[in-house]
Amino acid sequence: MGGHLGRDRRGARGAGAAHVRPGGGTVRRLAAFGGTFDPIHEGHLQAARRAATVLSLDLVVFIPAGCPPHKAGEAISSYCHRFAMLALATRHDDRFVVSELERDAAAPSYTVATLQRLRADFAGERIFFLLGSDAFAQITTWHRWRELPDLATLVVLHRPGAAIAGGDPLGPPEFRERLVPAAALRGGEGEVPKGGIVLLDNEGLDVSASELRRRLRHGERAPALLDPAVAAYAVKHGLYHEKERDGR
Repeated sequence: MGGHLGRDRRGARGAGAAHVRPGGGTVRRLAAFGGTFDPIHEGHLQAARRAATVLSLDLVVFIPAGCPPHKAGEAISSYCHRFAMLALATRHDDRFVVSELERDAAAPSYTVATLQRLRADFAGERIFFLLGSDAFAQITTWHRWRELPDLATLVVLHRPGAAIAGGDPLGPPEFRERLVPAAALRGGEGEVPKGGIVLLDNEGLDVSASELRRRLRHGERAPALLDPAVAAYAVKHGLYHEKERDGR
């Protein structure tokens, strides 16, 4: 990500920015947070803030998917629009930055490749990867999924009592012995063993991106779960009118 992690919210490609936070200072612990973010909403932001606090993260790097393999055939907003909404939503927290790592992806953007690039650019740093419990339950469908814990410490954002559609909320049997409850860390990130997988209870908001898109499409008032600047951007560009939901 060295050439794709910017010093500002626009994701400038300066190669020298790899180990520098947007507000200055050296990055020692960072988490990658990937997704389509269509649109970015308060549920995403609350989860990122909790992870940053519990794991003492210096930086949370939001990585909008360039060509998400699990969304093949689905209509999603263009990369540029999703990136712009992320920049707006993360502008108030100095721990958050948006990466262009997958901007030019023409083929499916697999997590394993993204983490390999992140690992190469942040050699020696502790890298975490945030994912929801629904995604973790389906992780065996991911490309080269067994390699992921060796590239980053997986942090599963689990909402107690949340229903999981298919899969196992504790992941595949191969990962069971790696699970570490966040409560056991007692604020010590270093206690997570190499290859460990953190289960982080996230009493977060139950937000449906599809419901947010529906409201915006029908001109309904944007709920508090959506940053007003993001809602205004989506309306201005007609993002969730079907005719606008193609292209990259």
